Amino acid sequence: MKRKIDNYNHTRIIVFCQIIIIISIYVGCKNNNTACSAGQLNCVCNTNNSCNDDNLICRGGYCILDICLQKNRGCTCDDGKCEAGLICRNNICQNRKGSLLKITNKQVRACEVLIEKNNYQIESIKFDNTIRGQMRNDDLYMALAFANINDAPLTNDIAQVYNADGEVVDLYGVTIKARCFDRLGAEVSNPELRFE
Repeated sequence: MKRKIDNYNHTRIIVFCQIIIIISIYVGCKNNNTACSAGQLNCVCNTNNSCNDDNLICRGGYCILDICLQKNRGCTCDDGKCEAGLICRNNICQNRKGSLLKITNKQVRACEVLIEKNNYQIESIKFDNTIRGQMRNDDLYMALAFANINDAPLTNDIAQVYNADGEVVDLYGVTIKARCFDRLGAEVSNPELRFE
């Protein structure tokens, strides 16, 4: 019986707190609206979704500080450069795509891969610690051969490629030709191999 009373009191306290929060928000908004002009900080945006100050941006219908710092994700690049882990595309810093070689077909145990480099500057490759692999590199192509050392599916991140400066190379959309094999050595018709 005591437990039912505790649960009942607990529920009442939660409901009471929610009511107080709703009333506080309503009163705060009501008070703020009287001193708020469209286009100003923390006020509704102008009818054309703009704000009155260059340091403000219209988001969700309200003018907020534009705190987008150069080189951060979603913000402009700084002379083609972004913070670590990001890449500059169309002068916007974005998450890297195409830096990790992945396979999603669980039958695959080993692969031979030929990658058309398309002017990518590829210097080295680092395989996952469950993978034994080799890379051969020339001006036009990168060739890889690798296998899982544990006779298990190759469903982890297989490898990551790097340029001469030790930076991760973004191989998003690169042309890949691959032959992959199952645990008995039979070729797998659709290995589902890609850089992402």
